[in-house]
Amino acid sequence: MPEKNTAQDIQRFSFDSTSVEDLVQNISDNDGEYLSNPEVLEHIDAFVESASEEGVNITEKLEEGKSILMDYVQQEQMSHNIQIGVFGNYAIRVGKLLHIMKVLVRKNFMNWGAWAQVNLPFISSRTRQKYMLIAETENAHEYAFLGVERLAHLIAETNDSDEDNPISTFLSNHRITFEPDQEGGIARFKFDVDFALAVNRIAKADVTIDSSIVRNAMVQKISFDNSLIKALALLQSRGADQEQYLRELTENRGKRPPSNILEGESFKRLTVRYVKNIETVLSDQALLASITPEDIAMLDEKLTALKEKMTAATV
Repeated sequence: MPEKNTAQDIQRFSFDSTSVEDLVQNISDNDGEYLSNPEVLEHIDAFVESASEEGVNITEKLEEGKSILMDYVQQEQMSHNIQIGVFGNYAIRVGKLLHIMKVLVRKNFMNWGAWAQVNLPFISSRTRQKYMLIAETENAHEYAFLGVERLAHLIAETNDSDEDNPISTFLSNHRITFEPDQEGGIARFKFDVDFALAVNRIAKADVTIDSSIVRNAMVQKISFDNSLIKALALLQSRGADQEQYLRELTENRGKRPPSNILEGESFKRLTVRYVKNIETVLSDQALLASITPEDIAMLDEKLTALKEKMTAATV
């Protein structure tokens, strides 16, 4: 009989203490409970059994298979999206529980973070913060269908707003229409939200880039996370081609391009910056007074060495 997982074991293995035996059993016992019409599985089984029968009209059979498959895929997508929303609502309720526990811990004159780290190793600090963030947000349940991660990003982007429903205002500002009974695909709606979040984060980082370029990159599955936005800011500061970088990123399937554009600047750009620095010193008496003969000698030495290298390279 396997030993029960300890708190330390749970923490070591990514906070997931699900029993493999229970997991396998539940999967085996499931016979379509997560589908709106479980009979589609019976249709699949019947199709598989009858496909090899004598005298089957292949054209009709293929059409039947397409119809069954479309039915299944639509149900699978619906089930998946429902689960995302349901667990979003669960997360809001768990966040409320965590808030109350935090109050109780502090009433007992203990530090919440330290207490939670010891007593709640099965839920990470980041997850605790995320659940509590969405739980303290009014109207969060209206957007639970977006999922915990996307909802948390939306709240983080709007938590400095004084609006009664800051998420609704954010969506409106980005021309995203949301009505609970509206028609249209959830995938497109989520993409529009992600695009708006990306544009917002890019603007906050003072990065100037055409939004159509951002949209095209996102269509190619490029995620505008903090690391990418920092890279774009660096490229902007160097006057480099951000669009080219995103194009290389797309061609490289999201991996950093082999281009060394982020690793260093061209000598020409370094020279321009060097000259500008000298011009700044020449126009500032205080800076001029701080320069020593040794500083000038060091510069002369390095420039002389550079000239010698260039001369040797051209011989």
